[in-house]
Amino acid sequence: MSDFKKNSFFMSLRGIGGELIFFAMLAIFTYVKFNYLERIITPSIRHSLIMKSASLGIALCIALFFSILHRKIRFAASLFASFLLSLLAVTDILYMRYFSDMFALRSLALVGQVAEIGESVLDLLKPNDLLFFLDLPLLAGYTAVWRRFSGAPVFLRITARRVIVTFLIFIVASLALTNHLRSYNKRVPGVLASMWDRPAVSNNIGTMTYHFVDARNLLRDYFGKGRISRDTIIEIGEWMAARNQTGQTSPFFGAATGKNLIIIQFESLQDFVVGLRVGDAEVVPNINKFIKDSAYFAETFSQTASGNSSDAEFLVNTGLLPASSGAAFTRFAANNFYALPKLLALNGYSTLALHGDRPGFWNRNNMYPSLGFGRFISRFDMEQDEIIGMGVSDRSFFRQSLEILAAEPQPFYAFLVTLTSHHPFNYAPMLEQSGFCAEEYAGTFMGDYLAAMHYADAQLGMFLEGLKKRGLLDSSVVVIYGDHAAVPPASRPHLERLVGRDLSEGWAWRSMNKVPLIIRLPGANRPVRTDRNPAGHIDVAPTLAPLLGLAFDGGFGRDLFVPDKSSPVVFIRGSYVAGDALIDITEERAVRMTNGERLDYIDFKASADEAEKHLSYSSNILQHDLLPKLEKLKAERN
Repeated sequence: MSDFKKNSFFMSLRGIGGELIFFAMLAIFTYVKFNYLERIITPSIRHSLIMKSASLGIALCIALFFSILHRKIRFAASLFASFLLSLLAVTDILYMRYFSDMFALRSLALVGQVAEIGESVLDLLKPNDLLFFLDLPLLAGYTAVWRRFSGAPVFLRITARRVIVTFLIFIVASLALTNHLRSYNKRVPGVLASMWDRPAVSNNIGTMTYHFVDARNLLRDYFGKGRISRDTIIEIGEWMAARNQTGQTSPFFGAATGKNLIIIQFESLQDFVVGLRVGDAEVVPNINKFIKDSAYFAETFSQTASGNSSDAEFLVNTGLLPASSGAAFTRFAANNFYALPKLLALNGYSTLALHGDRPGFWNRNNMYPSLGFGRFISRFDMEQDEIIGMGVSDRSFFRQSLEILAAEPQPFYAFLVTLTSHHPFNYAPMLEQSGFCAEEYAGTFMGDYLAAMHYADAQLGMFLEGLKKRGLLDSSVVVIYGDHAAVPPASRPHLERLVGRDLSEGWAWRSMNKVPLIIRLPGANRPVRTDRNPAGHIDVAPTLAPLLGLAFDGGFGRDLFVPDKSSPVVFIRGSYVAGDALIDITEERAVRMTNGERLDYIDFKASADEAEKHLSYSSNILQHDLLPKLEKLKAERN
């Protein structure tokens, strides 16, 4: 063999070896970073052999895919893919720290909003999160060193033999993933399609496999959703009709006929601040005072998901559960909704929504008209005389809202969404105006949160006083509720210190994720009481419409003034509350929320079936825009 042939042979070997090492490193780094992610999310997680094989199979498939791209783009494309995977892992961590949930690809529709919540994102980041990007300099450094000392290129031309070998390895790696998914889906039927509890699914199949399934589900929804059968539509319609024909009516039906409706969605207001004193000071004195003159539903659970504040708006106005992934406001704004503002508009009300943020945030400018709001008054329609955090300050917002409502033709439905008391709760002007100093918590997350609540409560007090002076308080039903949990799991120790109890168990954490719901009727005979039956955001519309002399039967909620302890409060991730029990459908587990006592899941089979119908039917209504069809069926029955 000539020296030339020998040199070519060894050069080829060196080139192939360099490329094999590079893509082996890419696969290993991908596997390791998501394994590290799983350890952060659930430190006690145990990886089964089948889970490890599936995760390694995905990592290998990713590396194999990029290994057969054109050699001129192979390196850049591989590094870019690795960067995106690192970004995905960090996004998962941020979602878990803030939402207690895994990131879903549908949430990419909300990427334009990241800039406006930048302070919240930065507050949740930790230095160790940069470790997820460590593979980038290592891969780049390896490539540079190989080229310098081997004298051979790292990336070679693709041959037919290489394509065949790559394809065979790809099939073997895919089989590991397929076997894992088939085994898990057999053990927990339907869970991969529904993704009711994404963290639980991720813990059971691995984060890489979770993201593969999430991507597969997204593609199926867009390209293979198919049609829903008429029998299924009839089934949903009959179930909803049976729920609305209980034979019971509210004792306060028509008590506020012809009156205005004012709903205030209070940003980040959790129930534990109600009645709370720190030192000698009340945290929310105006809310405490308002409760004394109202019906207060003290066991109201937040039912929001990835849509956060917008999910609360959706639940309250439609009586439907939010989207299982992404946000209903961004995914289903083109749907036809039987919503509270639409019902009131059909009965002579002017309807308006007011918010101090930009109109495109959470796609409100498109969703509000779909819900039936005649006008949307956003940040750009207001005098921007004081900006704090994400938009017009609550002080300015409430002052301007008073002027707008005083000039509004009556009766009206005004839906107000506050903004300043938003995570991370440390806006300097707000803290300065708050004047609330909890010395024991000074400089901590919890101290900032309490100060934010005190500030927002003060602005609410001025608004309520303004309603009274203008004669609107006693000519309106006024509703105040918190939109979602405020304290992320990462700040659990702060909350534990404040409330003086261990919240490490899931049931204990859920028990703290309640929001106040307060309804004040005009007139001397209004209900003034505290109700401790479980309730949710979904119950607001079917509770308020009867007060105004109207029937709301387009959603899944119930009238809270009609005693009913059998209806579960369902959460989109596949758990629900029934009485004092928290039941997880996915895990088939039930515990008592007062002390964590394990209960027999069999005892909750009937309510679990009801909860599953909530989840399935609500999802079908959103996915297939069923409300017009259900209305047509109802008309045919009548």
